[in-house]
Amino acid sequence: MNLHRTLKYLLLSASLLFFVACGGSHSPAASNPSAPASPQEQSSAITIYIHGYAKTGYQSTGVYGDMTVVGSTDGITNLTGFSTAYNGANTDLTGNVIVATTYYGSQPPAYYTEQDIREVDDVTAQYGGGIPRYALIVAKYVKHVMEETGAQKVNLMSVSMGSLVARWMIEKNLAGLAGEQKIAKWMSAEGVVSGNYVSSDAALMGLANIYERQSPEVDQMSYGWIERNLGSRSIGSSPYYQNMVIGFESSNRDDALYGLLSQYLKFQNEFYANDGYQLVQDTFFTIQNQALFYGGLPPVRSFFYENHISIKNNPAAWVQASVFIKSNQRVRISLENVTVDDIHQDASGPSAIVFGSAVSSHVLYEAFGVTQAIDWRDINGGSLPVQHYHSNGETQSLNQPLFDNFVDPQESSLAVSIDPYKLTESFKYGIGQKRSEQTISLGRGNVDIPLQNGSYPVAGEGWHGDVRVEIHYY
Repeated sequence: MNLHRTLKYLLLSASLLFFVACGGSHSPAASNPSAPASPQEQSSAITIYIHGYAKTGYQSTGVYGDMTVVGSTDGITNLTGFSTAYNGANTDLTGNVIVATTYYGSQPPAYYTEQDIREVDDVTAQYGGGIPRYALIVAKYVKHVMEETGAQKVNLMSVSMGSLVARWMIEKNLAGLAGEQKIAKWMSAEGVVSGNYVSSDAALMGLANIYERQSPEVDQMSYGWIERNLGSRSIGSSPYYQNMVIGFESSNRDDALYGLLSQYLKFQNEFYANDGYQLVQDTFFTIQNQALFYGGLPPVRSFFYENHISIKNNPAAWVQASVFIKSNQRVRISLENVTVDDIHQDASGPSAIVFGSAVSSHVLYEAFGVTQAIDWRDINGGSLPVQHYHSNGETQSLNQPLFDNFVDPQESSLAVSIDPYKLTESFKYGIGQKRSEQTISLGRGNVDIPLQNGSYPVAGEGWHGDVRVEIHYY
């Protein structure tokens, strides 16, 4: 057996047998868009957690669509900033309450009517189960919770494959939730919103199916299935996203499963930033019609230098998700004009330079002891834009995002670190012979950025520039 085929078997056994340990129908006509949620409606919202993939979940004989303990099957150990104090009609909706269900199982919950059961059976027959079935179950659960608590709006927090469930629920307008604009905010963490590379690789899937039967959702996470049933990464002009605030969290440390996904990509002579299970480019989508942007801005995006498994234990990721849900203050920080004093130029031509960054919160440290960055764009993740400098002392206008997310209302400044490097050799960034990762540090710059509109200076040992801050209120 050659090395390439051996690697396929290793990646198959490591990822498809424990595949994507993700955090663990009819399409009614579009409704006329309604007005954005008022502050009172936002405060009366409840958050629904949508779990990820479980390898044998589709074989479950338990009750689907019933109340479950958040994280009970996903290994989540930190829900900082959320409350699980659900009390039916007496639930305090101002307390950032989060609840969950499971879409796995074969038995309907007690609140289902005969029509509910028929609808779930019909969509299961139509698609063979999987994502469309799970999305309908989640939609009915959301509707049930809203009716039981009196919540006017709902927030969605989905992880990994749960984000594809959420996308289907929204774009197919299940239970009328999206069409009636009942979804205020949607946070997708490590989401399979645009597909999954392993599920889309014919060779890997061929080996998987020889080994054992795969669940319906494995095929439904493939690029082809999503393209046929939902469309591309660009959502276009779907009215169901209008006035919805959307956030995407992505991780790009590729050492999960011993880095086998990146090793497989290397044998294919290509690299895509990934978290060991999921490509970063598959964890978000774009919306072509800017008129659908809430407040005229695209979805927020944040990064964590974690892998698909370790992100669960990062309190900064959870508390930032909580801030996204409950805050109305969005901050955008970008690196603008940067002058590099010494670009370490060599005979190969212009110097390829990347600017890594980390952003930390003073308020979250004081309130929860969170020391980790709330946005961490590390050079080793392979996601940074490459800038080409031609001479010492050259200035370039970068307009590179460093942070774009919501912040706690008490936050008056954020701590920002910027780490520029010259890439002398990099497989991840396609520089040089691409055999290894070799860099030269240009000197870290640290600055405390006030959260006020404007530009502020930042500098390291061999460079200087400025960052721009924009504040938006929702």
